Amino acid sequence: MTRIITRSLTSTSCALALLALSGCPAETPPPVVVPPSNNTTFNNSNNTTPTNNSNNTAGTNNSNNTAGSNNSNNTAGSNNTQGPRDACANLQDKMVLPATETTLRWSGDTTPATVKSAYQTSCGFGIAPEQAFAFSFDAPVQLKITLNSNSGTRMAYELIEGPCEEPGAPRFCATNSQVFLAQADTEYIIIVEPEANQARGTFELEVEVKPLACLPVSSKRCDGDDVKRCVAGGLREDSITCGAPCVDDTCGADSCGNAVVVNPGDYPFSFAAAAAGYVSSITFEGDNSCANPDRGILPGETNNADPTGESDPSLPTPGQDVHFTLKGLTAGQLLTVDASEAAGDAADSAIFILDSCDKSECLFAKDLGDVVSQWEVPADGDYLVIVDRLSSSDQDLGVLINVE
Repeated sequence: MTRIITRSLTSTSCALALLALSGCPAETPPPVVVPPSNNTTFNNSNNTTPTNNSNNTAGTNNSNNTAGSNNSNNTAGSNNTQGPRDACANLQDKMVLPATETTLRWSGDTTPATVKSAYQTSCGFGIAPEQAFAFSFDAPVQLKITLNSNSGTRMAYELIEGPCEEPGAPRFCATNSQVFLAQADTEYIIIVEPEANQARGTFELEVEVKPLACLPVSSKRCDGDDVKRCVAGGLREDSITCGAPCVDDTCGADSCGNAVVVNPGDYPFSFAAAAAGYVSSITFEGDNSCANPDRGILPGETNNADPTGESDPSLPTPGQDVHFTLKGLTAGQLLTVDASEAAGDAADSAIFILDSCDKSECLFAKDLGDVVSQWEVPADGDYLVIVDRLSSSDQDLGVLINVE
C-alpha cells in the first residue's frame, strides 16, 4: 500500500525532535516542523555560530563590507566560503522512515526575507535562499525525486549524503526528476533553491519511495535448482529456469568448471534452459585449433592453420555457451550432438568436442546446421562438449546428446 506524507511549511503541530514517524499518526502525518520565517537560529544579523556573519548591523550581510559587496573580510560560513557543512542551515524537516512504499511531499517557500542563502547548489547560477530536507530509511530504497515550481521561478535541487553534522560531497544536482538508490541507515539531504542569482519562489518537492527487493542490481542467487536475478533497479527478482541445478549462484552447465556430467546410462540426454541464466564464458575467436570441415580444416590436418589458404579456421562465438562432460566413452562409439530447432533451440550455435577445458585440445567443431552427427569417438575416455552461440540471443537453449 502506498502512503502519502504531505508536509506544509506553515504549521508547527509536530515537533522536529519527534519526527521519526512514530511520533506522528501514520494515517495523516503532522505538518512540517520548522517554518522558514521567524527562525532566528539561521538569521544573519547579530547571530553567533551557526550564523553566517557576526557583528552585522540591521539589514547588512557582511561586516566591514562596502555597500553591495559580499566577499571582503568574511569569516567561515559566509557566501564566498559556502560548503556542504552549511547545507542544513535552512533545514525544514528531518525524518527517519521505514522502507515502505511511500510518497513524501513538501511545500516550500523561499520568498520571506528571513530565508537567507547559506549554501549554493552546484547547478545553480548564483546565490539564492534555499530550504533543506533530511531523511533516512531503515532499509535500502529507490527514490524518485521530482521538484515543481509554484511561482514560475525555475528551481534546482541537490542531494547530499549526510548527516548534517558531517555531510559528504553532493551526489547529484538537477532540475528534472532523478532516480536514486538510497542505502539503509544513511541520512540524505535535499537542498532546494532558485536557479537564478538572488531569486525567490515557492515549490513542491516530491519523493516517491519504493522498497528494494534485492541488491546489487543484476546479481544472481540460487533459488532451489533455478536462479533469481536482481532486475528493475533492485525493485524485483526474476526467476530463471536453469538446465542443470544452480551451484554458487549460477546455473549448472554455464562453464567448463561447472559442466553437466553425462554418464553412460543417461543417453539420450536432453537439456533445456532459459537463455537469461547463461553468459559467454568462452570464445574460439582467434585461436580455434579444432578440426572444422565448415571452416576448411579437415580431421588430421595441421591445427590453427588453413592448408588451402581459402578459409579462416577462427570461429567467433560471443554468445551464451553450455558445457557437458561425457563420461566413459569408448573408441568407435558414434556421438551425436543436436542444438537445432529440433532440440528446442532456434538460435545459431557452434558445437565443439574437446579432450579437456584447454582449447588447444579441441578435436572437432561444427558451426553450420547446429548438429554434429555420428562423430566417431577416437579413444576411450571422457570428452567435453561445448555448445556456443554465434551471437547472444534471448531464445531458450536446447541440446540433445546421444551415443550409439
